[in-house]
Amino acid sequence: MKCFKCGKNEAVQDGLCRECYLATHDLVKVPDYIDLYVCSHCGAISSDGKRWTDYEDFNEGLEESAASRISVSRGTVITEEESSVIEKDPHTYVLKGHLSLKTGPIFSEKDFQSTIRIKTSTCPRCTRLHGGYYEAIIQIRASDRAMSEEEKTEYEDIVSSRIEEMKNISRDIFITQEEEVHGGIDIYVSKSRAAKSTARYLAEEVAGRLTESKKLAGRKEGEDFYRFTYLVRLPEYRKGDFVEYLGKYYRVLGVTGSTWKLLSMEKGNEIKVRGRDAEKFKLSAKKEDSEEWIVVSAGNGEIQALDPYTYRTITLRCADKPGEKVKVIRLGDELYALPDD
Repeated sequence: MKCFKCGKNEAVQDGLCRECYLATHDLVKVPDYIDLYVCSHCGAISSDGKRWTDYEDFNEGLEESAASRISVSRGTVITEEESSVIEKDPHTYVLKGHLSLKTGPIFSEKDFQSTIRIKTSTCPRCTRLHGGYYEAIIQIRASDRAMSEEEKTEYEDIVSSRIEEMKNISRDIFITQEEEVHGGIDIYVSKSRAAKSTARYLAEEVAGRLTESKKLAGRKEGEDFYRFTYLVRLPEYRKGDFVEYLGKYYRVLGVTGSTWKLLSMEKGNEIKVRGRDAEKFKLSAKKEDSEEWIVVSAGNGEIQALDPYTYRTITLRCADKPGEKVKVIRLGDELYALPDD
């Protein structure tokens, strides 16, 4: 069948030959100007001012966002696309590119160019972040003791890492504020569900107790708006401390999930204890209670060390080859040499 328009060439699509079809059909629509919104605080990009996306590379973000504004006619697919952006000034870029297209049996090529106009704005996340918005507080407190600076840093890192992972799911999840208060740390989180999940995760990691409370903070879109507090109460003992368990002394090596790992001070082997059984732990000494003794002699798995208080030479078992000094811990009526950390 011949093309009904030119009558010369063979028809290949909708009664038209390739040349006539391409001449009468606008397969690609590229706006002369593409307006994009860029957050002045975080650099996120939006093509409509409503949906925002974070990009590691700003130019790649502009290119992807602008290219999304290119449309093709129904039945046409882009088989290959090449594009790039060129900066003219901080608020103006040029998008250039090339498209390979397929419409039915017809293959075609298209060069395009458009001017990108940058409009500075503030994304909803940054509006909330800089406005101090939060829906929940994660409170971290120790039981009957002060938190060490090492613990504060460790637990802040756990919470921050968890929230950072959740940002990949929703950019509306963020930490508004972190502050040290008497007895611990308060971390303000934008979304209550994210805060609850993170607090539960932290409690499991440190074998702590999690309690939840809420307080009416006003009304939002005609409904009561509550702010939640998730309190993670740390156990009395921590990594490096010494506990008595079932009549034996152990050093706390750490906790994974709800399982504690302990080192037997008598036998030197490691054991694992379930979280619910950890209630039977009794704190015997803190890690900073260890003393530094001078080694007098060593051999056959034992050392003779000088007690700094009585100046008596005491024989102790020591698994490691000691240096000139050794750390010793007093547990009940017993003395134990500690391996190097």
